[in-house]
Amino acid sequence: MNDRSRHTFFLIFLVASVANPLTAAPDPLPSASPSSPDAPVSPSVAPTPAEAYPAAIQTLLDRGGRLAGRGVVGDLPFWMVETPAGKQTYVTSPRGFVIRGQVYDPGGLLKLDTAAAAPVILDPAHQRRAGLQPLLGGPDAAPTPAPAALTGGSPPVPTLDDPVAVVETLARGATGPEAVWADLGQATAIEEGASGAPLVYAFIDPYCPYCHQQWRLLRQPVADGALRVRWVPVVVLEASKRQLPQVLGLLQPTDAEGLARWMTRHIVESRTDVQAKLALVRNQALFGRLQVNKVPALLYRAADGRVILRAGLSPLTPGATVR
Repeated sequence: MNDRSRHTFFLIFLVASVANPLTAAPDPLPSASPSSPDAPVSPSVAPTPAEAYPAAIQTLLDRGGRLAGRGVVGDLPFWMVETPAGKQTYVTSPRGFVIRGQVYDPGGLLKLDTAAAAPVILDPAHQRRAGLQPLLGGPDAAPTPAPAALTGGSPPVPTLDDPVAVVETLARGATGPEAVWADLGQATAIEEGASGAPLVYAFIDPYCPYCHQQWRLLRQPVADGALRVRWVPVVVLEASKRQLPQVLGLLQPTDAEGLARWMTRHIVESRTDVQAKLALVRNQALFGRLQVNKVPALLYRAADGRVILRAGLSPLTPGATVR
């Protein structure tokens, strides 16, 4: 699988993931609470006579839970259990530990999110390429169709109105500064500066100290009306991967004052809504096509018409170089 394909898989996973770090839950067994009357209830998946579940999963089943689905990601089994609190997904280790959160492969790609509504999201072809092995077992498995991501069934054909299809199309675009510049209208950016001033796009990771320095470097030209900057948040560092709700908080809504609060005091309202996630994956798609491995990354059109990419901290002089 090439780098472009792996990057696309990451983007698709991120659309539906709930941003939790990969951690061991202090109490993996949820307390009972009323479930939504509209929530679908899947019949249990019965074990074969010789099958034994991990102790924690068996405890859930003994408490009235029903096994709705199961699968394997890498060498870790995961289990979807209907509980009084709703459908929950658990990953179990060979020694019986229970893990809740996001599971990444050795290359850093997100493979499973136990907190997402559909923990396995890829279509069957992508599942095979990414090494996911969806499984449903037991002779008493539900006759009602399970989610396509778990059964390997064909998902709906995406249309241009499908946000995931739009992201995939965006991620597959041509690489390089000129091609990305042409698609920057699809970025979700935080704009500041005079409307007629030379324009710079700055891809930043909110937890990157050099990005904070870049923001401070451009305070004066922005205040003087000499530069207009569109800050494009992306996730590069591990700190941002662990704190995705804070990153998403910068994307919905976007405002310069909110960015300033983050840059100066690290204050932001956390978010996990779909709109913010889609905004982030579009930004990730564009940043991936730049094929740079560092932030900040500045993109602007120079006086001679060329689109210039500067990766790393840059004391930009917009008056002479940008239009």
